[in-house]
Amino acid sequence: MTVTKYYPFKPFQTDSFFDELAGRSLGEFFGTQWVTTQPSVNIIEEEGRYVIEVAAPGLSKEDFTVAIEDHRLTISAHLNEENNQTTGKFTKKEFSYSSFSRSFRLAKDVDQEAIDAKYDRGVLHVMIPKVAKEAPKTIIIE
Repeated sequence: MTVTKYYPFKPFQTDSFFDELAGRSLGEFFGTQWVTTQPSVNIIEEEGRYVIEVAAPGLSKEDFTVAIEDHRLTISAHLNEENNQTTGKFTKKEFSYSSFSRSFRLAKDVDQEAIDAKYDRGVLHVMIPKVAKEAPKTIIIE
């Protein structure tokens, strides 16, 4: 006796097209890659300052906005790209938009007026200096 599985809805089962589609993002399906994730961030405490490193390759210095409001540091970037290709009588025009925004609550011991940033080889470095603490005064009472 041979046992075989019976599939009453075999015509409605997924085939390779739907299996492949289920494993792809919308960006891949429509032929463009959209940035939908936040960039990786390193936060480092050094002697006298904090450093925030944001991995954002492919951007330029002008794409970033670094702002401070109510003891909150916000790093954001917005990139619009337009790609035009003309072949014979046809023109192909593609738009690409990507953006992100990350916010960080600043510690009480930082100097907000002296925060500096630089973009180098795909990484944004934000240097946040700490306020210099005064050495405790020694008072001698005679």
